[in-house]
Amino acid sequence: MPMRLRIDAGCRLAADTPLASLFLSLQDSMREVQQLVDTMQKGEVEAGSADAASVSPASSPPGVSPLVSTGRPVHVLLVDDNELLSEALGEYIGADTRFARMLHASSAASARRMLETSTPDLIPDLIVVDVNLPDADGLVLCRELRSRYPSVGVAVMSGMVDSGLLTEVHASGAAGFLAKGGEPAALLNAMVQLAGSTSARSSTHG
Repeated sequence: MPMRLRIDAGCRLAADTPLASLFLSLQDSMREVQQLVDTMQKGEVEAGSADAASVSPASSPPGVSPLVSTGRPVHVLLVDDNELLSEALGEYIGADTRFARMLHASSAASARRMLETSTPDLIPDLIVVDVNLPDADGLVLCRELRSRYPSVGVAVMSGMVDSGLLTEVHASGAAGFLAKGGEPAALLNAMVQLAGSTSARSSTHG
């Protein structure tokens, strides 16, 4: 299913739920997608490293704001066993100055070890968890991470969108839902939005 149709379907399924605003944001981002894709194809955006502890700043992709509302770049931890996806996403994040770094864990166990041994400055602002992990249910891991790291946003990612999954995502307490296979601009915009909204809630209740 083309990404535009997938997002439109998600908007209909998420109507009147807390996830509705996220899908509306993804719809708005679609207008800027072609410009970003053309720029990437011409090699005008400098790719960063997917696995580096930090990434060098580069020009932000067209049509995106320079920084998240927290006033500092976002640190993301991706928990997904799809190496191709993690490498591609790392390249886009490395080319966007709204992000500080992206770390990658290919399993729930690896993510737990990484978080437990991280220094305070390396604790992520947003953790993105795939629904289907080789050693855990992503929704169960989402609940666990939210409990252990209440100040960190935890979003769920999947290549499938249906009403049953969205209901489970909402019940898990996830900060939001991210659809795989989408255009980079929409995905990165959603990550920035989720990290910023989580930070704002933490500051208000902290």
